[in-house]
Amino acid sequence: MNVYRPQWMSSAVSNFVDELSDADVTTLFTDNDDDVVLCGDVSCPGTDDSSVDGELADSLLSLGLKQVVTEAGRHLLGSAAHLLDVFAVS
Repeated sequence: MNVYRPQWMSSAVSNFVDELSDADVTTLFTDNDDDVVLCGDVSCPGTDDSSVDGELADSLLSLGLKQVVTEAGRHLLGSAAHLLDVFAVS
């Protein structure tokens, strides 16, 4: 499953997490015996450059997914690096 959340998106991270945990998505993860990969640019940085937002991280764990990416993939000129990409596996 590929997910994209633009950096300019005005909704709060909690709204995004709620949508990600929507019943249809949850069913995809819980009713599937195959491995699941969730990847994408979600623009939900955490408190440091090696984590995503805590609420998103908790949601991934509740879906049985482990975030594999632990380093920021890009550095924007004049700003700190943030982990914006998710590559989570079951």
